[in-house]
Amino acid sequence: MKIVKTDLYEYFGIRKDRGLNGELVSYIAEDYVKKGALRPAVLIMPGGGYTHLSPREAEPVAFRFLSAGFNAFVLYYTVDKPFPTQLVEADLAMLYLRDNAEELGVKKDKIACLGFSAGGHLAATLGTIPCGYGVKGEKIVEKAARLSGEGLKKLFRPDALVLCYPVILTDHRSHRGSVDVVTGGDNGLIEALSLEKRVDRDTPPTFIWHTADDNAVPAINSIEFAKKLAEKGVKYSLRIYAKGVHGVSLCDEQSSAEKYEVSPDVCRWSDEAVEFLRFSGFTIG
Repeated sequence: MKIVKTDLYEYFGIRKDRGLNGELVSYIAEDYVKKGALRPAVLIMPGGGYTHLSPREAEPVAFRFLSAGFNAFVLYYTVDKPFPTQLVEADLAMLYLRDNAEELGVKKDKIACLGFSAGGHLAATLGTIPCGYGVKGEKIVEKAARLSGEGLKKLFRPDALVLCYPVILTDHRSHRGSVDVVTGGDNGLIEALSLEKRVDRDTPPTFIWHTADDNAVPAINSIEFAKKLAEKGVKYSLRIYAKGVHGVSLCDEQSSAEKYEVSPDVCRWSDEAVEFLRFSGFTIG
């Protein structure tokens, strides 16, 4: 396995102001069997309420998907900054993956975005907000236009979403801390970033999971998003597990902070997500 760290601002020649992160860590598998075969990719966005990033939802998840045949990429996006800072970095990450797909050993049309909690909100934002929004006005748009013969939408939008106990809503049923940071209290953004309202027919196929016991981000966030996907005819799979607290990551001994977070029932989510993605064409070849 090869691990590479990339500062996305530096790579694209964009000025990086103080307090910004935007680092992408790539986990690229060795080419053991099928020489020259390309793998699907998963872009992982850890949670943390938009105030920090949970390490338990980063590298351990990358290793899990690496073992399932994906090349994995973790986006360490900027925290404690309002929209669209995080979306800019997510757009840059998607463009980086598609710009370097062959070198990274990935299929440029099989890139899934996976996010936890606030990272799930960012992943869903990437999948529903008009693609390229975050980088308008940057010289990167010229590069994007050159790379894409099919328009910016196909370049920036993921080919699938995996949302893990995501923040979706921005009303009283959501996680107020995440909403307050990403919107900066702007009423217009509070409305615009309630992502169940952004779902359309072009939203990617989506796997969503939550626990009914989650008292930090209520499961209604996932349910409302799934309802909109159903209304728009988007392929989706929704899992609501009966037991489990918020922030359990892989829900196994490797990624759980406490023994009570380990659940054989909930830990099935990663296998089920992989199965959903494979059914959607995310295979090695």
